[in-house]
Amino acid sequence: MKRGELAWVETDYGRRPGILIDVEEGWVTVVTGTGTTGRDIPNIEILPNNVAGKVFGLSKKTAFYVTSIAVVRPEAVTVKGLCPMRVFLDLEALLDANAPPA
Repeated sequence: MKRGELAWVETDYGRRPGILIDVEEGWVTVVTGTGTTGRDIPNIEILPNNVAGKVFGLSKKTAFYVTSIAVVRPEAVTVKGLCPMRVFLDLEALLDANAPPA
């Protein structure tokens, strides 16, 4: 399990697609996706017919909002494959641009 992988994640809100952004011993930080799109919150969208969408087996457009971050135990994560580099870099840039000031 490592940064940049696509996974299904069991969260308090149910099973969600996710992109792993940090893996520490005993914990995984993941940006989770939702089928609720169109919110005025910075996000990246993955379509069902692109590479990441096919890896997840998505049936509809899925948004990964910068506010949808979960920290879970590794056993809550089922890795499906690598996130396409362009998607991961776009997500990292979006997270960096919207991070609270240090």
